[in-house]
Amino acid sequence: MEREEIDRKRTEDLLDLLSRYAERQGKKLPEMRQDLGLSRNTMYKRLRDPDSFSRGELKRLGAILEIPDEELQGVAV
Repeated sequence: MEREEIDRKRTEDLLDLLSRYAERQGKKLPEMRQDLGLSRNTMYKRLRDPDSFSRGELKRLGAILEIPDEELQGVAV
């Protein structure tokens, strides 16, 4: 598998994980970005390129959405 395919798969897996847990928690994008302390533009930038999330942002987002650390680390590494 090419590096580009691996990156795309990892990005899709992370976005899928975030959307599943956001739906379970009833969280919408504006709430999540406010909880993270990100501007609207920054949040959309992060979602377009999930590699741009810092580890701290991902950890806080995982806590906000109650994503188990093991599951988050499985797609964010």
